[in-house]
Amino acid sequence: IFIGKQTANGIENKEFNKSLTALKADGAISYANGIAYYSVEGDIYAAKEKSFGKFKCGKKLWIPGLGKERNEFQGSMLAYASWRYLPKDEAIAKNPSVAPDGNTIYFASNAEGAKGFDIWKTEKNEDGEWAPAERLGKEVNSLGNEDFPIVIGDSLIAFGSDRKGYTSAPDSGYFHTYISKIEDWKRPQLLSKYATDNKQEFDQLMAVNDVNAEGNKAEGNSSSAKNSRQSSRLRIL
Repeated sequence: IFIGKQTANGIENKEFNKSLTALKADGAISYANGIAYYSVEGDIYAAKEKSFGKFKCGKKLWIPGLGKERNEFQGSMLAYASWRYLPKDEAIAKNPSVAPDGNTIYFASNAEGAKGFDIWKTEKNEDGEWAPAERLGKEVNSLGNEDFPIVIGDSLIAFGSDRKGYTSAPDSGYFHTYISKIEDWKRPQLLSKYATDNKQEFDQLMAVNDVNAEGNKAEGNSSSAKNSRQSSRLRIL
């Protein structure tokens, strides 16, 4: 795993990062406000940054609805004489992507209610705990698999999907990258089409971290600008 410093000129000083590599993440790593989020063997972890590019050992996040729980048991008590519940299969959670403010995590999971793997989210409560996992609606998820969500700025989320019969792409049924608006959940578009149809808006969103990384080009003291500066200080490659 490599990291680099985000500047107005792009990503600079790319170098191998032993600390992040040691986390042994299974897939994507997302970073915001000095914390790296990643998954290992179906659980989501968070590792705090001690100094630039150096992280503490990660701790597993407790997200209600994803851990081992108990379903009410209605059968014979002979098989489970010591307790009245059957164990519930543990769901897999992977490839987290955290919003710039650090208060919402999007991830892929096959938790109860999912059609294969779907995109879910959890939000941080006022007490600092994570709320029960919430499956995003049909505007994002399909009968196929959705994976690798990526938050872009404060308003967009991109993700991969192998949904069938949805696009005119000749290889429909394979994974394609889609994009949807977080605050206005509508039918997602192929990323390539969205970037072409909304080129100016898309380019601005992709460049916002580059601009805010320097700080002197960010207008006002909005929380959005502040969060962008914080989350863009380090880039994981």
